[in-house]
Amino acid sequence: MKHYVLGFLFTSNCDKVLLVKKNKPKWMKDRWNGIGGKVEEKETPMEAMKRETLEEVGMHYVWEQRGTFIHPGGTVFVFASVVEGSSISYRQLEEEELRGFFLDELPKTVMKNLKYLIPLCLSTVKDFMLNQVSYGTGDTTVDG
Repeated sequence: MKHYVLGFLFTSNCDKVLLVKKNKPKWMKDRWNGIGGKVEEKETPMEAMKRETLEEVGMHYVWEQRGTFIHPGGTVFVFASVVEGSSISYRQLEEEELRGFFLDELPKTVMKNLKYLIPLCLSTVKDFMLNQVSYGTGDTTVDG
């Protein structure tokens, strides 16, 4: 099973999040998602989160693992980081666009799972585990 990381950078008052407009994989193209990618061989999820952040955002942040999301394609380790102030510093390094969004104004083209992953990252719930089940009919259920 493949392992991935997904991280959300929030402003200190937790009303804004930095998202990435994905170019790949194909099924994710032009959708907004958190920072992240694959966990490489012999790499811990935390090491992967730090590497992906440096590659995509060009900055170092302090990450906290908030939970795990299991879906048919693999396991996603979900992280959050809160930065000081009302803005998030970043450098546009890759071809993928970065943009900060107010949580109450997220674009319609966000990955669907962000609608529950972002609130879980901001909640007091620690070490959440979600299982996504796909029934092959286009329907998906998430069990917490």
